[in-house]
Amino acid sequence: MKTINVVAAVIRTGDYIFATQRGYGDYKDWWEFPGGKIEPGEIPEEALIREIKEELATEITVDKFITTVEYDYPEFHLVMDCFWCSIKEGHLTLLEHEAAKWLPLNDLRQVKWLPADVEAIDAMEKNYKDKTFSETNKDDLVWYVAYGSNMNYERFMHYIKGGSFKGGGACHEPCSDLSEPRAVINFEIPYNVYFRNSAKAWSNKGVAFLDINKPGSALGVAYLVTREQFRHISCQENNGMPPEESIDWYNATPSLGFYDGYEAFTLSNYKTDNYNDPSDAYLETIRVGIRSNYPEMSEEDIDRYFEKCKKTR
Repeated sequence: MKTINVVAAVIRTGDYIFATQRGYGDYKDWWEFPGGKIEPGEIPEEALIREIKEELATEITVDKFITTVEYDYPEFHLVMDCFWCSIKEGHLTLLEHEAAKWLPLNDLRQVKWLPADVEAIDAMEKNYKDKTFSETNKDDLVWYVAYGSNMNYERFMHYIKGGSFKGGGACHEPCSDLSEPRAVINFEIPYNVYFRNSAKAWSNKGVAFLDINKPGSALGVAYLVTREQFRHISCQENNGMPPEESIDWYNATPSLGFYDGYEAFTLSNYKTDNYNDPSDAYLETIRVGIRSNYPEMSEEDIDRYFEKCKKTR
């Protein structure tokens, strides 16, 4: 029986792990840690960095060895070196897998894992539980749910690290806590999106708000951030003012309930007036965010979603 040597990236953000779903072969629809074969002349860490660039268009840091799993599949013997990894640069984009999700470390077995990956999880739980899984007080974390230009991860990170996004928008002050979100997930918002006001940073055109006065449905992206970071984001969305001091911008911070034990908040305004269509640059920024987080949506699907938002009055 031939032996195949591979590497697997256990990409961690806070208390969440990134899992990918296969879209091909005998194990189609099963879940796995991303990674791949070690090429001749490569050490495992080099192979892992290369594989993640090829599969997910992201540069990672290989942080720490976890375990080596050896497993006999029907046609080959697998030797898989597993490593804790973190995102260094980029946004995880599916180039080979059919789906992906962030799973909480205390509930990794909610999906159907490949047999070898199950053994990797066994080792993680045995050797690392209660040692490295908790970095931040859980009470200090909340979901910030974005539905406008901040669905674009690169744009969102300018609210944390400061500066101006190349695609447009205002120049933002950096947060005192520059850490990246602990997790990023898709989030269905129970309100409709519409466009209102005149934003100088977006050619005096409209920007996204939620009609929080009646039920609806909108695409969202939720970032697990600290309460301090959420407060900072709220102020940046109101030209530096706290939401409670704003009138026409994002003065409402409605709760959207709880997910995985963390409360989810978003930003909007109780009024539904000053309707104004958005600029092309603004919509393109949102489009990039939707493409990255909702890869199952076609360009036509996104166009129809935008038309629905423009018609919301």
